[in-house]
Amino acid sequence: MYEYEKELGGEREASSDSNTDDWTVVRRLRVFSTNLGTSSDSEDVYDAVDVVCLASTMFNKLLIAGIEQGLREANMLARDWLVTSLQSIYRSAEAEEVKVFAGETTVNKSSLKRSQRNGREPLDFKARLMNRAGSELSDRDILLAQGHNTLSALPLLIYSLMNCDALRPSEGAFQPSVNARLAAAVSLTSMDPAALVKMLVPRLELWNSAFAQGPAVDRVSLGNYSCLEVIAAVDDKVNSEALLLMDSPRGIVVYFVNTMGTCDVHELGKDLERELLSTASEYRCSPGTWCVRAGGDEGWRLTDGLVEDSSVGGGYSDWCDGVSKELLGAGFG
Repeated sequence: MYEYEKELGGEREASSDSNTDDWTVVRRLRVFSTNLGTSSDSEDVYDAVDVVCLASTMFNKLLIAGIEQGLREANMLARDWLVTSLQSIYRSAEAEEVKVFAGETTVNKSSLKRSQRNGREPLDFKARLMNRAGSELSDRDILLAQGHNTLSALPLLIYSLMNCDALRPSEGAFQPSVNARLAAAVSLTSMDPAALVKMLVPRLELWNSAFAQGPAVDRVSLGNYSCLEVIAAVDDKVNSEALLLMDSPRGIVVYFVNTMGTCDVHELGKDLERELLSTASEYRCSPGTWCVRAGGDEGWRLTDGLVEDSSVGGGYSDWCDGVSKELLGAGFG
C-alpha cells in the first residue's frame, strides 16, 4: 500500500493530494509474526520443506553467486548443495532404520506420528535405502531421493536452475548477449515462486479424454519415454482419446495423443475447461492456451517443456548418473 506524505513543521501529514512537489511516495512495511515448531527428527524437517519456496530461494542465491563469482562457480555451488542435501536425506533414512532395529520402536513410531499429521504413509525404507529387499527403485533413483514423498523433485529442479537462460554458462552454440541474459534474470525474479517453478519444471497431467472428470495421472515425468509409458498404461478403450495437459508460463498446452481428427479449445468437457480456466487464473498475466494434436506442426509446444529430454549439460539422465556416482564415491551403499 502506498501513501503520500508531506513534512510540515517536523510532523508528517498524510493526504491523497499530490499536486505539489513536497509530497513523496512511501511504502509501509507490515510485519507478521508467527510461532514455529521445533523438532529433533530430521525427517520432520524434510517432510515440512516447501519445494516451491526452496526453488525460488535457490534461484535468488545462485543469481547472486553468478553475479559475484561467475556463472560456472554458481553452477558448482548448486551441484555441491544438491549432493550435500541428498547425502543428508539418505543418512536421515539410515538413522530412522537404526532406531527401528535397535528396538527403540517396533513400528517406527516417529514415522507413524508424521503420517498421522500430514496424511503420508510411514517411512518406506525400500524406497529410501539401497540393497533392501522388495525395492522397485534403482540404486540411482534411491540416491537421488526419488523415494521421498516431498523432495523427489530436487534433482530436476536444480538441473533446470543450472541450465536456465539466466544461469547457464555460455558455451558452444549458447552465446546469449548480456541484455538477453539480464532479460531472462529479470523475468524469472519477477515471477512468484509457483510460476517460477512451473517455468523451470512444467506441470504435466494425463487425462483419459477431453470429457473426463479429472486427470487419470496427476504427475507425469517430463520425458518423451515416460509420456509414452504412461499413455500405454491407459485402458485401450480410452487410449485413443487420451490427452496430456501441460501447465507452464510459456503456455498451457492440451496435447491430443490421437493423430486423427481435429481439436478445438472450445470443444472440451466442462471439467477440463474448468481446469484450464483455473490454471490460467493462477498467473498474473495469463499465458496462451493451445490445443495440439500428435504429429501436428505445433507439437513442439509440448516437447519444448519435456526438460528431462534436454541435451543441455550432457542431458538430464547423464547428469543424474554423474550425481549418483559422486554419492556412491562418498561411501553410500
